Amino acid sequence: MFKNNSISFFGALALSFLAACESNTPPPAPKGDYEKGVLVVNEGSFQNSNGSISFYDRSAKTITNEIFRTVNGRSLGDVVQSVTVVGDKAFLVVNNSNKVEVVDANTFKSLAPQIDLQLPRYAAVANGKLYVSTWINFSVAQGQVAVIDLATYKVLKNIAVGKLPEKLLLASNGKLYVSNSGSNTISVINTATDLVEASIEVLPSPDAMVQDANNNIWVLCEGVSWSTPPVAGGLVRLNPNSPAVQARIALANMYGGNLALNAAKNRVFLSNSTGVYAMDISATALPTNRLISRNFYGFGVDNDGTIYGGVASFTSNSRVIRFNQQGVALDSVTAGVGTNGFVFR
Repeated sequence: MFKNNSISFFGALALSFLAACESNTPPPAPKGDYEKGVLVVNEGSFQNSNGSISFYDRSAKTITNEIFRTVNGRSLGDVVQSVTVVGDKAFLVVNNSNKVEVVDANTFKSLAPQIDLQLPRYAAVANGKLYVSTWINFSVAQGQVAVIDLATYKVLKNIAVGKLPEKLLLASNGKLYVSNSGSNTISVINTATDLVEASIEVLPSPDAMVQDANNNIWVLCEGVSWSTPPVAGGLVRLNPNSPAVQARIALANMYGGNLALNAAKNRVFLSNSTGVYAMDISATALPTNRLISRNFYGFGVDNDGTIYGGVASFTSNSRVIRFNQQGVALDSVTAGVGTNGFVFR
């Protein structure tokens, strides 16, 4: 009996010691100043090479501007179109400087020589490859998606797609969807073979795309505001397992805009020229009431539901306004010139 009690006593003592050690184990060291927060993309004014990246600290509610220049001692370039973060790498697509910069996503230190491309727009990563939509120029009938080896940062091939390819969506089926904004089609690329395997007809000027909790893909088609008469845009929902379009939601007298999802991916947010709308993924019509009655150049929804809107200026610094899920403004900060988007980490 005494022996068994001794074993129990020393066993309990050992467990207490291990628990104390675990509680005293320091948390992992941060990877860098920009590991957790919001990257604010500021495209800058055309031909002025004043594009930049800002960093918003959620806890401190403060913003730090020009983080690329601060870390690397040089300008990021002319028209920062987009930023894609995958793992510990960030790919900064600089449209009018015809390049992609590769940086450590946590420190923003440059990792590789720039990747030279012709009018690059947006990026995605699959199977150890970086895919970048490129316009080539403004008049070609077919744009391209460049395929880049992430081990060497060399261009492996260029895939011909539709005119003025814009946003890229890597869907749950492993295929890459490309919105051809100069036409009315979506190109579907098989990332195993890097070949276009389908072209899906939608509505004029497809741009932003998101994939919801039901795996359906929503495409915002911006319409053609400069035609006579103007052609209104619309929202298109399609099933990636069957290219046929499931539903179309008309967007009369609305042009431009962006799409976002909440963290659960069961609510779609549409931001365009008339305001911000929120709808369930089963919706078949645009809500009558706007969530926010403002037009934003940059738009995004954080994982906690906070809505970010970029009120862009191209002659001075822009303003970023944050809203709660009910569309009530929380606060605002000053970012760089021409705020056009957000990356939430």
